[in-house]
Amino acid sequence: MRAAFMTDLDAIEVRDDVGEPELDPAGALLRVEACGICGTDARTFFNGDPKAPAPWLLGHEPVGVLEHVGTHADLPPGVSPGDRVFLGSILTCGECRWCLEGFQNLCEHHLLYGYDPYPGAYAELAAVPPIATIASGRGRSSSRSSSVATAARTAASASVEIASSSPNRSLIRTAPTSTLNCSST
Repeated sequence: MRAAFMTDLDAIEVRDDVGEPELDPAGALLRVEACGICGTDARTFFNGDPKAPAPWLLGHEPVGVLEHVGTHADLPPGVSPGDRVFLGSILTCGECRWCLEGFQNLCEHHLLYGYDPYPGAYAELAAVPPIATIASGRGRSSSRSSSVATAARTAASASVEIASSSPNRSLIRTAPTSTLNCSST
């Protein structure tokens, strides 16, 4: 399997001989078609993060096809093996008081997909943990779904730079997003 590893600050190595991820009986394996590159990935690539020790697979906004589904996996209604899906990057426990009250954004035990303990999706196959949020990507292209997921996340937490070009004008710039396609086609 091919995968792109962050091997050091500002360094990526594409490897062709990586073993496939293990299928968690309550999880799934995603055949990755596209994966967004968002500000969190860029920040980690340039500055490092203790939750992404090199060599590490980044990429937490993947789109792809559910290739294998564990025997104990609980898929959302309307999602079946073989469907195109995209994964939510924030993994919530579903058990703390905030999750139980419907405020998963305040989860006391949240994790981020693509960071320890869950390697990311800059690879041909990616493990889908049991606690991942899966949304249907039916009827959407993989690059469009990935870009939409990235844009939604970016809009929710974007760093916006406002540069004054004159006393009466301001210029607003945001970092562009793109996708990385690690598939062999």
